[in-house]
Amino acid sequence: SAIAPAKRPTTATSAMLNNTCKTLESMSGRIRTLDSKLYKTETGVQDKKICDFAIPDSYCGGRDVKEPAHDLNYTEAVSAPCPICGKNITVLNLNKRRMSVSRICGDGRIKYKECEPLWYDVWSCPYCHYSNHYLSFFRMPNFSREQIKQILDEKQVPVIARAVNLTTPFDHLFLRYIQAIHVNQSLNANSNLIVGKLWAGLYWLFDDAEDSTMKRYCAEKAAGFLAKAVDDGIDDSYSLQSICLTVANMYALLDNREGARKMCDAVIAGDDKQLKMFAF
Repeated sequence: SAIAPAKRPTTATSAMLNNTCKTLESMSGRIRTLDSKLYKTETGVQDKKICDFAIPDSYCGGRDVKEPAHDLNYTEAVSAPCPICGKNITVLNLNKRRMSVSRICGDGRIKYKECEPLWYDVWSCPYCHYSNHYLSFFRMPNFSREQIKQILDEKQVPVIARAVNLTTPFDHLFLRYIQAIHVNQSLNANSNLIVGKLWAGLYWLFDDAEDSTMKRYCAEKAAGFLAKAVDDGIDDSYSLQSICLTVANMYALLDNREGARKMCDAVIAGDDKQLKMFAF
Protein backbone atom coordinates (compact mmCIF):
# COMPACT_ATOMS: atom_id res chain seq x y z
CA SER A 1 0.00 0.00 0.00
CA ALA A 2 1.12 3.55 -0.70
CA ILE A 3 2.61 5.55 2.15
CA ALA A 4 0.55 8.61 2.95
CA PRO A 5 2.48 11.86 2.44
CA ALA A 6 3.41 13.79 5.56
CA LYS A 7 0.99 16.53 6.43
CA ARG A 8 2.22 20.06 5.98
CA PRO A 9 1.91 22.26 9.03
CA THR A 10 -1.07 24.56 8.99
CA THR A 11 -0.64 28.33 9.06
CA ALA A 12 -1.71 28.36 12.71
CA THR A 13 0.79 25.61 13.59
CA SER A 14 3.60 27.40 11.77
CA ALA A 15 2.79 30.63 13.58
CA MET A 16 2.81 28.82 16.93
CA LEU A 17 6.20 27.23 16.17
CA ASN A 18 7.63 30.59 15.13
CA ASN A 19 6.35 32.22 18.32
CA THR A 20 7.84 29.38 20.39
CA CYS A 21 11.23 29.79 18.69
CA LYS A 22 11.17 33.54 19.24
CA THR A 23 10.27 33.03 22.90
CA LEU A 24 13.14 30.55 23.38
CA GLU A 25 15.60 32.90 21.69
CA SER A 26 14.43 35.82 23.83
CA MET A 27 14.63 33.82 27.07
CA SER A 28 18.08 32.38 26.32
CA GLY A 29 19.32 35.82 25.32
CA ARG A 30 18.25 37.30 28.63
CA ILE A 31 19.91 34.46 30.54
CA ARG A 32 23.16 34.95 28.59
CA THR A 33 23.05 38.66 29.39
CA LEU A 34 22.62 37.92 33.10
CA ASP A 35 25.48 35.41 33.03
CA SER A 36 27.74 37.91 31.30
CA LYS A 37 27.01 40.56 33.95
CA LEU A 38 27.27 38.02 36.74
CA TYR A 39 30.72 36.71 35.91
CA LYS A 40 32.13 40.13 35.05
CA THR A 41 31.32 41.42 38.52
CA GLU A 42 34.43 42.59 40.35
CA THR A 43 35.33 40.40 43.28
CA GLY A 44 36.40 41.42 46.74
CA VAL A 45 38.62 39.32 48.99
CA GLN A 46 36.85 38.42 52.19
CA ASP A 47 38.37 39.21 55.57
CA LYS A 48 38.24 35.64 56.70
CA LYS A 49 40.31 32.50 56.45
CA ILE A 50 40.03 30.71 53.12
CA CYS A 51 37.68 27.75 53.53
CA ASP A 52 39.03 24.22 53.31
CA PHE A 53 38.76 22.30 50.04
CA ALA A 54 37.40 18.77 50.04
CA ILE A 55 35.97 16.23 47.63
CA PRO A 56 32.50 15.19 48.86
CA ASP A 57 32.50 11.77 50.52
CA SER A 58 29.36 10.87 48.60
CA TYR A 59 31.14 11.16 45.25
CA CYS A 60 32.29 7.82 43.85
CA GLY A 61 35.32 8.08 41.58
CA GLY A 62 35.82 6.33 38.28
CA ARG A 63 32.49 7.43 36.81
CA ASP A 64 32.52 6.31 33.18
CA VAL A 65 30.21 9.02 31.80
CA LYS A 66 31.11 9.96 28.25
CA GLU A 67 31.48 13.53 27.07
CA PRO A 68 28.50 14.27 24.80
CA ALA A 69 29.11 14.99 21.13
CA HIS A 70 29.45 18.62 20.09
CA ASP A 71 29.34 20.43 16.77
CA LEU A 72 32.81 21.81 16.00
CA ASN A 73 31.24 24.58 13.93
CA TYR A 74 30.16 26.20 17.20
CA THR A 75 33.48 25.86 19.03
CA GLU A 76 36.72 27.80 18.89
CA ALA A 77 40.13 26.92 20.31
CA VAL A 78 41.43 29.92 22.23
CA SER A 79 45.11 30.15 23.22
CA ALA A 80 46.24 32.61 25.88
CA PRO A 81 48.48 32.78 28.97
CA CYS A 82 46.95 31.36 32.15
CA PRO A 83 46.14 34.35 34.39
CA ILE A 84 47.69 32.57 37.39
CA CYS A 85 50.85 30.73 36.24
CA GLY A 86 51.38 32.59 32.94
CA LYS A 87 51.92 29.49 30.82
CA ASN A 88 50.22 29.40 27.43
CA ILE A 89 47.09 27.22 27.43
CA THR A 90 44.36 26.33 24.94
CA VAL A 91 40.71 26.22 25.96
CA LEU A 92 37.56 25.31 24.02
CA ASN A 93 35.22 28.27 23.71
CA LEU A 94 31.55 27.82 22.74
CA ASN A 95 29.74 30.43 20.68
CA LYS A 96 26.40 30.22 22.48
CA ARG A 97 25.01 33.19 20.56
CA ARG A 98 25.09 31.10 17.37
CA MET A 99 23.71 27.97 19.02
CA SER A 100 20.03 27.04 18.87
CA VAL A 101 17.91 26.49 21.96
CA SER A 102 15.95 23.25 21.69
CA ARG A 103 13.91 23.72 24.84
CA ILE A 104 13.80 25.24 28.30
CA CYS A 105 13.08 22.59 30.92
CA GLY A 106 10.62 22.86 33.76
CA ASP A 107 13.47 23.45 36.22
CA GLY A 108 14.89 26.37 34.24
CA ARG A 109 17.64 24.43 32.45
CA ILE A 110 18.34 25.47 28.86
CA LYS A 111 18.97 22.64 26.38
CA TYR A 112 20.81 23.38 23.14
CA LYS A 113 20.67 21.45 19.86
CA GLU A 114 24.37 21.55 19.09
CA CYS A 115 25.92 20.38 22.38
CA GLU A 116 25.70 20.36 26.17
CA PRO A 117 27.45 23.55 27.40
CA LEU A 118 27.71 22.28 30.99
CA TRP A 119 30.69 20.18 29.90
CA TYR A 120 32.55 23.26 28.68
CA ASP A 121 31.43 26.06 31.02
CA VAL A 122 34.37 25.60 33.42
CA TRP A 123 37.93 25.94 32.15
CA SER A 124 41.09 24.67 33.80
CA CYS A 125 44.82 25.25 33.39
CA PRO A 126 46.64 21.90 32.90
CA TYR A 127 49.79 23.29 34.55
CA CYS A 128 48.73 25.04 37.76
CA HIS A 129 45.19 23.51 37.84
CA TYR A 130 43.43 26.85 38.30
CA SER A 131 39.73 26.36 37.39
CA ASN A 132 36.91 28.84 36.95
CA HIS A 133 33.79 29.61 34.92
CA TYR A 134 34.75 30.54 31.37
CA LEU A 135 33.31 34.06 31.69
CA SER A 136 35.55 34.87 34.64
CA PHE A 137 38.56 32.59 34.01
CA PHE A 138 40.67 35.37 32.46
CA ARG A 139 38.96 38.20 34.34
CA MET A 140 40.04 37.64 37.93
CA PRO A 141 41.37 40.94 39.36
CA ASN A 142 45.15 41.22 39.62
CA PHE A 143 45.01 41.44 43.41
CA SER A 144 43.43 37.96 43.52
CA ARG A 145 46.31 36.13 41.81
CA GLU A 146 48.39 35.59 44.92
CA GLN A 147 45.33 34.43 46.86
CA ILE A 148 44.48 31.96 44.09
CA LYS A 149 48.05 30.66 44.05
CA GLN A 150 47.77 30.12 47.80
CA ILE A 151 44.43 28.32 47.37
CA LEU A 152 45.92 26.05 44.71
CA ASP A 153 49.17 25.28 46.56
CA GLU A 154 47.76 24.86 50.07
CA LYS A 155 44.19 23.69 49.56
CA GLN A 156 43.26 22.24 46.18
CA VAL A 157 46.30 20.57 44.61
CA PRO A 158 47.24 18.44 47.68
CA VAL A 159 43.67 17.10 47.93
CA ILE A 160 43.45 16.34 44.20
CA ALA A 161 46.88 14.63 44.24
CA ARG A 162 45.55 12.15 46.81
CA ALA A 163 42.45 11.38 44.72
CA VAL A 164 44.19 8.83 42.52
CA ASN A 165 40.88 7.13 41.65
CA LEU A 166 39.47 10.20 39.89
CA THR A 167 40.74 9.54 36.37
CA THR A 168 37.78 9.64 33.96
CA PRO A 169 36.67 12.69 31.91
CA PHE A 170 33.59 13.05 34.14
CA ASP A 171 35.78 12.91 37.27
CA HIS A 172 37.93 15.71 35.87
CA LEU A 173 34.82 17.72 34.98
CA PHE A 174 33.52 17.34 38.53
CA LEU A 175 36.87 18.46 39.97
CA ARG A 176 36.88 21.56 37.74
CA TYR A 177 33.47 22.54 39.03
CA ILE A 178 34.21 22.10 42.73
CA GLN A 179 37.52 23.94 42.30
CA ALA A 180 35.72 26.87 40.63
CA ILE A 181 33.14 26.84 43.42
CA HIS A 182 35.89 26.91 46.06
CA VAL A 183 37.76 29.78 44.36
CA ASN A 184 34.67 31.96 44.09
CA GLN A 185 33.41 31.12 47.56
CA SER A 186 36.81 31.96 49.05
CA LEU A 187 37.51 35.20 47.17
CA ASN A 188 34.20 36.69 46.09
CA ALA A 189 32.37 38.59 48.81
CA ASN A 190 29.14 38.40 46.79
CA SER A 191 29.39 34.81 45.59
CA ASN A 192 25.96 33.36 46.40
CA LEU A 193 24.61 33.60 42.84
CA ILE A 194 27.84 32.53 41.14
CA VAL A 195 28.43 29.57 43.47
CA GLY A 196 24.75 28.60 43.36
CA LYS A 197 24.74 28.49 39.56
CA LEU A 198 27.88 26.34 39.52
CA TRP A 199 26.27 23.88 41.94
CA ALA A 200 23.16 23.94 39.74
CA GLY A 201 25.34 22.96 36.78
CA LEU A 202 26.58 19.95 38.72
CA TYR A 203 22.99 19.15 39.73
CA TRP A 204 22.03 18.89 36.05
CA LEU A 205 25.16 16.95 35.14
CA PHE A 206 24.44 14.34 37.81
CA ASP A 207 20.86 14.20 36.60
CA ASP A 208 22.22 13.30 33.15
CA ALA A 209 24.54 10.74 34.77
CA GLU A 210 21.57 9.20 36.64
CA ASP A 211 23.37 9.57 39.96
CA SER A 212 20.53 10.27 42.39
CA THR A 213 22.81 10.55 45.45
CA MET A 214 25.02 13.28 44.01
CA LYS A 215 22.08 14.95 42.30
CA ARG A 216 20.44 15.36 45.69
CA TYR A 217 23.71 16.52 47.28
CA CYS A 218 24.20 19.20 44.61
CA ALA A 219 20.55 20.22 44.81
CA GLU A 220 20.96 20.93 48.51
CA LYS A 221 24.09 23.01 47.90
CA ALA A 222 22.66 24.90 44.92
CA ALA A 223 19.32 25.63 46.57
CA GLY A 224 21.04 27.02 49.65
CA PHE A 225 23.21 29.49 47.73
CA LEU A 226 20.56 30.45 45.17
CA ALA A 227 17.95 31.08 47.89
CA LYS A 228 20.42 33.43 49.58
CA ALA A 229 20.98 35.16 46.22
CA VAL A 230 17.22 35.67 45.90
CA ASP A 231 17.17 37.18 49.40
CA ASP A 232 20.11 39.43 48.43
CA GLY A 233 18.05 40.74 45.51
CA ILE A 234 18.14 40.07 41.76
CA ASP A 235 17.26 43.09 39.63
CA ASP A 236 16.21 41.33 36.41
CA SER A 237 12.63 40.04 36.73
CA TYR A 238 13.01 37.13 34.30
CA SER A 239 16.28 36.01 35.88
CA LEU A 240 14.64 36.09 39.30
CA GLN A 241 11.76 33.95 38.03
CA SER A 242 14.11 31.47 36.36
CA ILE A 243 16.26 31.05 39.47
CA CYS A 244 13.21 30.70 41.73
CA LEU A 245 11.88 28.00 39.40
CA THR A 246 15.15 26.09 39.62
CA VAL A 247 15.20 26.33 43.42
CA ALA A 248 11.54 25.27 43.62
CA ASN A 249 12.37 22.05 41.74
CA MET A 250 15.36 21.41 44.00
CA TYR A 251 13.27 21.98 47.12
CA ALA A 252 10.69 19.54 45.77
CA LEU A 253 13.43 16.92 45.33
CA LEU A 254 14.58 17.61 48.90
CA ASP A 255 11.00 17.29 50.25
CA ASN A 256 10.99 20.94 51.33
CA ARG A 257 7.37 21.63 50.40
CA GLU A 258 7.13 24.99 52.14
CA GLY A 259 10.27 26.26 50.43
CA ALA A 260 9.08 24.97 47.05
CA ARG A 261 5.72 26.69 47.50
CA LYS A 262 7.33 30.04 48.33
CA MET A 263 9.60 29.84 45.29
CA CYS A 264 6.67 28.91 43.04
CA ASP A 265 4.75 31.90 44.39
CA ALA A 266 7.70 34.11 43.39
CA VAL A 267 7.64 32.64 39.87
CA ILE A 268 3.89 33.19 39.55
CA ALA A 269 4.30 36.80 40.70
CA GLY A 270 6.66 37.49 37.78
CA ASP A 271 5.88 38.64 34.25
CA ASP A 272 7.00 35.71 32.10
CA LYS A 273 3.98 33.57 31.18
CA GLN A 274 5.93 30.46 30.16
CA LEU A 275 7.79 30.31 33.45
CA LYS A 276 4.50 30.81 35.29
CA MET A 277 3.13 27.71 33.53
CA PHE A 278 6.03 25.64 34.89
CA ALA A 279 5.26 26.81 38.43
CA PHE A 280 1.66 25.54 38.49
